[in-house]
Amino acid sequence: MPATSYTPKFEEPVKDTSIRHVSEYMARKVIAFSPEMNMYDAIQILLKNKIAGGPVVDKNGKMLGVLSENDCLRLLTLETYHSMPNHEVQHYMSTNVRTIDSDASVVDAAEKFRKEGLRRLPVLHNGILVGQISRRDCLRAIIDQKHQQERELGGK
Repeated sequence: MPATSYTPKFEEPVKDTSIRHVSEYMARKVIAFSPEMNMYDAIQILLKNKIAGGPVVDKNGKMLGVLSENDCLRLLTLETYHSMPNHEVQHYMSTNVRTIDSDASVVDAAEKFRKEGLRRLPVLHNGILVGQISRRDCLRAIIDQKHQQERELGGK
């Protein structure tokens, strides 16, 4: 039997005051890069930690951009293999980065993931990186919401 996709008749976002904030589900320990970091060191960190990228922040934690695997591949495509000079992350990072505020709801995050095709979002508080939220984190919020509703129904 082929898999089918369920699309509700109405695509209105859920507006429920019991929905939790991004800050409750985000990962707080995020591997971040400095703009002055050597690209080879950054690539080794990506490989060692089996991650596809990470935020680039200044010494105060202000978000400057993101360094992705795709950004790193520019070392091969823009430089000749044998004469690759050392480069800094700031020359290769992407600066047009989608983020979300720590006070936003997980529903807001889920909407961004669905509409923009993103897998994770850096979380900012007053422009400072405080964490990262992923699609999987939003899935945890769905289960938590279901359990909360079951407790409320069971208690009546």
